[in-house]
Amino acid sequence: MEQFALPKRIQTMPKTYKMRYFILIALLLLAASLSSPAAAQEERSDLSLSMTVGYDGLYKNEYWVPVQVTAANNGPAIEGYVEILVRQSGGQEPIPFRSPISLPTQSNKRLTLYIKIPAAASNLTMQLYQDDRTLVAEVESGSISRVTQNSLLYGVLSSDGGEFTFLERISGSHSDASVALLTLDDLPETAVAWNSLDILIFNDTDTSQLTTNQRTALEAWLNNGGQLIVTGGANWQKTAAELADLLPVTINSSQTVDDLPGLRQRIGIAFRDPGPYVVATSSLRSGEIIFRQDDLPLLARQSVGRGSVYFLALDPLLAPLLDWDGSEVIWSVIAGRVPNTNNWGLGPQNSYAATTAVSSLPSLTLPSI
Repeated sequence: MEQFALPKRIQTMPKTYKMRYFILIALLLLAASLSSPAAAQEERSDLSLSMTVGYDGLYKNEYWVPVQVTAANNGPAIEGYVEILVRQSGGQEPIPFRSPISLPTQSNKRLTLYIKIPAAASNLTMQLYQDDRTLVAEVESGSISRVTQNSLLYGVLSSDGGEFTFLERISGSHSDASVALLTLDDLPETAVAWNSLDILIFNDTDTSQLTTNQRTALEAWLNNGGQLIVTGGANWQKTAAELADLLPVTINSSQTVDDLPGLRQRIGIAFRDPGPYVVATSSLRSGEIIFRQDDLPLLARQSVGRGSVYFLALDPLLAPLLDWDGSEVIWSVIAGRVPNTNNWGLGPQNSYAATTAVSSLPSLTLPSI
């Protein structure tokens, strides 16, 4: 059997130095084994793991970012956790975000992590570990993009969300705009994770499928300044199902009209497509009517806390709004009313400065920040 030969330089060392050398090597190997997770198992074809970061891959790093995790296990049971390491600027140690997960055989799980991404990131990696730190699987988020604090972020839930991408041209008083195409499952059940969204649009979507926690988070988001738009048209009933008490109007039914001269003349642009048009009929309950046809509200708004709820009586996916140049005027009115976020609304950005400021109040004894 071939013998392992020490390098000549080590062979000529005194015994004392040789012993120190081997002890050093042993300690380094031990440290490496303790600091790193157990070796990964072979890639499993009976396990699928995926993640969605932010809203359709968009996030604002001033706020908590939701990460939706989906797992399906058709193999041996897994008891462990998922972990995302978020890199920091300036060479600081990455911040770990973890959530326990239990995956029995033949199981499907969906969970949400809430993470902070202090620096711009284009991709995140998530690992699935057994409780003993055995790495089971690893997945990449795919491309993600940071939206700046002064950008307008639309969230769109619609049967054909692609028709709303023109909203990227409508930023109101913000520097620019982005559009996230969402499903109901993408809406977090924790209110703090909604703060990246500026405007949320429900179009031809069954809002009765919102969970109780999602509905509670939606109301908290509104009270904190969110802008909600609910659309009408032929499918107004399912879209308004869970949101009727938030609307500025009481919806009665829908009807077909040959023309809407009140809207066309107010905006000053001829409709591209001739009628008839389907419009949801309603009466104002609270707030204001922005566009109308005689006594029929076409766009109404009311305040909810620091936010607003709008009802658009027409379906943006149908005539006369679809591909009509005047549609951008309607959306510009809404976007123009979205306030810019003030820095004070983001919480302390400098913990030392915040601590110093409150400590100058002699009558207060406050906990450390």
